[in-house]
Amino acid sequence: MNQPVVPPAPVRTFRSDGDRADHYKKHRAEFNPPLADAEDYGRKADTFLSGPRGQYTLEHTRQDGAVLRYNPLTDEFGIIGPDGHIRTYFRPTRGLRPAESAQYFQKKCAEGGP
Repeated sequence: MNQPVVPPAPVRTFRSDGDRADHYKKHRAEFNPPLADAEDYGRKADTFLSGPRGQYTLEHTRQDGAVLRYNPLTDEFGIIGPDGHIRTYFRPTRGLRPAESAQYFQKKCAEGGP
């Protein structure tokens, strides 16, 4: 019997290398263990946002078409814009205040834009 072919998840990227580098500089201190560089940050963002949704990862698609993901166990949060590019990826409270991070996710879900 043939197994159905499952296409790989699309690779998501930031709009530009500069955009990815800017986000890396802004958010690199939030990750432990530290991320090696902007490319490592981009790969981690892509895996979180484009890969299969983990058991504890919450996902919401807003009216504007943006897809938001949040994992309360790892405190990872990210947004893919309607254009398919990664808008952001970070840890809202570095895992220190999970209730605040969950509220942040819910607030961003209710918004219609970035």
